[in-house]
Amino acid sequence: MGLPGTSVRAVLAPAERARPGNTHVAASVAVRSSPDAFDGYVARTPVAYALFRTAESHALGGLRLSRPVLDVGCGVGDFAAFALSAPVDAGVDLLGDRLALARSRGVYSGLAQTDAAALPLADATFATVISVSVLEHVRRPVEAVTEAFRVLRPGGRFLVTIVLSDLHAYLFYPWVFRRLRMPWLARRYARLHDWVFQHMTLQGQEEWERMIRAAGFHIVESRRIVCPRLTRWFDFLLIIAWPYKLMQCIGIAHPRFFARGGSDEGFGTGSGRSSRTTPAKGVPCY
Repeated sequence: MGLPGTSVRAVLAPAERARPGNTHVAASVAVRSSPDAFDGYVARTPVAYALFRTAESHALGGLRLSRPVLDVGCGVGDFAAFALSAPVDAGVDLLGDRLALARSRGVYSGLAQTDAAALPLADATFATVISVSVLEHVRRPVEAVTEAFRVLRPGGRFLVTIVLSDLHAYLFYPWVFRRLRMPWLARRYARLHDWVFQHMTLQGQEEWERMIRAAGFHIVESRRIVCPRLTRWFDFLLIIAWPYKLMQCIGIAHPRFFARGGSDEGFGTGSGRSSRTTPAKGVPCY
């Protein structure tokens, strides 16, 4: 897991859509509606993170992910817990402490500690592979994408969101520093941002698309799902994320000022948006 910070592109292969009256819920996992996802995120994470993740959920709302589903770079399981309607079949992450928390939440049927670039999984195992804001944190993204292709069944679907290399152009504080004619401070902030969020592979859209095609995928859709204004709000609100983190460290409950129902975990009543249409082409600019 890692906080994304800029324009993100979703590279989607065709996934089933939620349909009214569809009773085959066990065969797929739905992406929850954005209000339900926001309630989950904001009850457990800083507002900046909750807004960004909700934008992802909004853009993907209504999709049904055919089982079995693999979550590559699952982290502590936030996306599975707050944005999906049911537990995910399998999750992998490089860090054991994150997997321990994901395991305690009960949102995965199976978990493994491993490098995304060397999955200890059999060929053609999964119908869907998801990777949410992960590849920009991976040292060997080519191998990670190749591995995702390998473990997918023929006709399988790969859903991935990626932070792009234009990240720094949309951050709030570098924008302020540039207007104050302090470009050197804007550059330092951008480098600090990359270090804090462990950005190892920031690339442009065309580079990612070439990499994904080279692995064997056919890209059905590639589009921005987070607008520049929301990216600036995300960066601006990071200043209040640090007190949230400190409160967690000393055992103080996370504030829930914004959540409608105040629920933290579980899959609740949000089962994804029923729709026969394609996803919205943009997201709200909060």
